[in-house]
Amino acid sequence: MLTVAALAGCAQTNNASAPSTPAPAASAAVWAPGGTAEQNLPAFQSLLQPLTNDDKVPTTQSVVDAVHSVGVTNDQMQVTPDRTPKDLDADNLSVSVKSDDQCLVGQYHRGRFDAVVAAPINGACLVGNTVPLQ
Repeated sequence: MLTVAALAGCAQTNNASAPSTPAPAASAAVWAPGGTAEQNLPAFQSLLQPLTNDDKVPTTQSVVDAVHSVGVTNDQMQVTPDRTPKDLDADNLSVSVKSDDQCLVGQYHRGRFDAVVAAPINGACLVGNTVPLQ
């Protein structure tokens, strides 16, 4: 029983350090301006994953700044607000980048970030309330 608990403790320690291990590989994922959504998915993930924060979503502005840092323009991007209409912290935040006829769509939720390539819906990558970008 103690061996199992000790191994479980080691597993937790290894898992806790796992996010810092991929950092060198993540920095190797380079955004390809004009690349396809599939080509840019690894760079999109490595760009936005570091903004993951415990059980809160990052600020809308920090996500916009990160995506702008690779040359994506406002007309290619959509992002949802980090605050609810009642001015509470949002439970999730979505961000998208349109690349030709595909979308990179990422979502922060409860300390996680996940991203996929998806087809646009009626020409948009995100449906619903998004933040106007200027």
